[in-house]
Amino acid sequence: MYISPVLDKVVGDLLKSSAEFPWPKDEPKYRDSWVTAVKRDPAMLRESAITYGEGVACFFYDLENLGNSMSFIREGELPDVLRRVNGGMDAYRHNFKELRRGLERIKAILSVSHPGNISMDDLRGIARSQIIYREGQHDIGNIVPLNYYTPGDIDEKSKGMIFQIGTHLAHVGKGGANVMETDGGLTSECSLRHRFADKLRDFFDSMIEGGLQIEYDGYAGEHVVIKADEGNLYRCFYNLAANAVDKDRGGATRLMISASRRDRYNVIEVADNGKGLPNRKAIFHYGKSGAGGSGLGLFITSQIVEAHGGTITAVGRNNDPTYNGAKFTMRLPVVQKDRIHYPTMF
Repeated sequence: MYISPVLDKVVGDLLKSSAEFPWPKDEPKYRDSWVTAVKRDPAMLRESAITYGEGVACFFYDLENLGNSMSFIREGELPDVLRRVNGGMDAYRHNFKELRRGLERIKAILSVSHPGNISMDDLRGIARSQIIYREGQHDIGNIVPLNYYTPGDIDEKSKGMIFQIGTHLAHVGKGGANVMETDGGLTSECSLRHRFADKLRDFFDSMIEGGLQIEYDGYAGEHVVIKADEGNLYRCFYNLAANAVDKDRGGATRLMISASRRDRYNVIEVADNGKGLPNRKAIFHYGKSGAGGSGLGLFITSQIVEAHGGTITAVGRNNDPTYNGAKFTMRLPVVQKDRIHYPTMF
């Protein structure tokens, strides 16, 4: 059986916090009632783990639906779009509270369970859901400023920003849902330029003052088409670009996405003109990051690439005078299955 050191680390943190669960000292019968309930229902932990995972999947589906609703704005619909944004934030807050309650329930169960009755498979499932949810939480921050908009505040530039945020959320929401689903995500033919490079340029142009200049170079001057789980491959490119442009980490203003065909692989290089990366293999490890990072983005990126049967490597300082920051190289098989499965991701 595949044993993930990443999941086991998160499981260890979960067990530690469960051992310190704050039962009310002035109500000992409350804890006793949980002891009785767990003894009566040995499947309580598994049921709670499933419910927690379903809640994380719902979060991503809600993110995708919200993004889609923001991506199509007809004349006169702007007030409705803003209401949908506000409704989406309300749904997120409700979902956040429910997931937090669910995790507290899991900790309570663990704190009164005999170690021999605890399934490691259940614990690893909970840990996996936690990691995926933490990565998805970063994206919800993009719509927070829209909560303060009124229809009178919106000009053409703002409409463009709403559209670009919606497109971004729809992609990452679909990708996250695919990771959570047992069946994984369907693959499709994706233009490297139109589906990824152009979308990222438009997104960062709308979100960052001065934008991010993204150049594209396909092999033989052609538009490279890649078969992939589009939402999750978009997540990979977005994570690389977000690291590059972040002032505390990359500070880049320019990004080059280039592609070449080597044997049975599409080789994609993403280089920037920022500060570069720590030149170490651990950059893709869980919890490892440059300054100010969460240690999730590059780890998730590497896992998605590997699920596609590919590899990703990094150079801390590129030798190109124009793009002399970090350079990432992804090797993705030209031939892909109809679905990308993520059962052993992490």
